[in-house]
Amino acid sequence: MASLGALFNGHAKVPDFLSAESGCGDLVTVACDPHGFYVALVVSVGLVVVAGIMAGLTMGLLSLDQLNLEILQTTGSATEQTYARRLLPVVRQHHLLLVTLLFFNSIANEALPVFLARIVPEAYAVVISVSCVLFFGEIIPAAIFTGKAQLPIAAALVPVVRVLTFVAFPLAWPVAKALDCVLGDDHDVSRYKRNQLKALVALHHRKSLNQLKKSDTSHASVPLLGKKTSASYEATTHPPHPTDAQPVDSDDKSTSAHLHNDEVAIIHGAMDMSTKTVQMIMTPFDKVFMLDVEEKLCDTVMVRILASGYSRIPVYKGHRTNVVTNYRYIFLLVN
Repeated sequence: MASLGALFNGHAKVPDFLSAESGCGDLVTVACDPHGFYVALVVSVGLVVVAGIMAGLTMGLLSLDQLNLEILQTTGSATEQTYARRLLPVVRQHHLLLVTLLFFNSIANEALPVFLARIVPEAYAVVISVSCVLFFGEIIPAAIFTGKAQLPIAAALVPVVRVLTFVAFPLAWPVAKALDCVLGDDHDVSRYKRNQLKALVALHHRKSLNQLKKSDTSHASVPLLGKKTSASYEATTHPPHPTDAQPVDSDDKSTSAHLHNDEVAIIHGAMDMSTKTVQMIMTPFDKVFMLDVEEKLCDTVMVRILASGYSRIPVYKGHRTNVVTNYRYIFLLVN
């Protein structure tokens, strides 16, 4: 331990439990120095805890998507908005956060074998140190800090991160600024392209359908009619009435979490408007569903109208090219 004495230039006394001249030989035991033994043991456990928290915060905070936090801050629940407001200022300082957490994590990992070597042989100290750092300092913290409770845990530890940043600021800030200059300070790269947004909506819809099928297998799905969805059929057979409107609870998971077929089709259609032409979406004239003005609305015709799935049907007189009017709302015919 002469290096410790040289570090203090011989003016500071090395603690007895770290000194080989404490009367305990190379190791500190409970029998010869209980105080030194328990101090080294507690410090070792504390270093493992610190290393675990630093590693967990590194993975938990740096894996948070800034765009997702901004979305939660705007449209999330009250609790999620609170979490996002706490985390955004910290996450935006990417390099400063990274350097601060790695700084304290490195100190804890490097100091752990020094204290363990005072209470166990060096070979055991290496094995114990590696095992503790691997399981309690890496694997378990990663599973906890990146799990389902990632957001509340990260938000709860924001004050700790601020204190650590303040302590390490003289060393961390120059390194962080150097990284900003070399690598850039813009880490907000999660901006989706048009095709990515469409895929995201479709993926969300697909997962929602799978969850609904698992949660409720007793309800059979309504078959699609013609080219339109079941929602179009419901709109034609059951027209809305002002008294039927019900208030929608914004926290209702059944209405806010799942996307319906029509909603997905509308979103995709809106995104494709800038790339689609009229020719791509038009229906050839000879395939347009039309009715003769002289045709009687018998049961067979009504079934054909409903099966078409359209809310507006052209009406011609004599020849299909002589369109005189159209029925705008099919439910008027039904009623």
